[in-house]
Order: sequence, then C-alpha cells, then structure tokens
Amino acid sequence: MIESRGHHVTSVLGNDEAFRLDAAVIAAADSIVIGCSAPIVQAALIHWFKQHYPNIPVVALRFHNGESFPEADGGTVRNVAGLNPAADLVYPS
Repeated sequence: MIESRGHHVTSVLGNDEAFRLDAAVIAAADSIVIGCSAPIVQAALIHWFKQHYPNIPVVALRFHNGESFPEADGGTVRNVAGLNPAADLVYPS
C-alpha cells in the first residue's frame, strides 16, 4: 500500500534484523512502522528507535484496541493490507 503511493519501503522481519539495519538506512527514513508482535517486544523496538532516532516518527500497528504504546508517535489497529508484520521504514517519494 505504501509503495503503491510512490514511497520506498525497507521491510525487516524481527527485532534482530531491525537492530542490524545500517544507521544511514534508518536515518534516511521519513517514518518507521512497527508491526504487531508480543506487546513487550513491540514496546522495546519502539523504545529503541525513539532512543536512537528521536526525530523519526514511529507508528505502532496494534493487534487490538487494548494495546497502548505511549512512546510511539501514532498507532492504529492492524488491518492495513500490504504492511510487513515486523517493521517498515518509509522514505520520501
């Protein structure tokens, strides 16, 4: 969905792969979308991105309305087709 609107997307599967991304790749992102996983794992990933890249907005895909990720800049319940379940970096078109 994001790519169809002209944005470049880098997808990773799992926290380890996200943590291993080159810093320049992350720094070039317009936003970071964190997919659904165990809430404690998802919160840790959001925290890591906000700690290391505080100027990049982080959006959390929530599994249900009861989940809350206060460190994220935004969030929505996951029903968005086309987004990877781990993390997507969105770049300018």
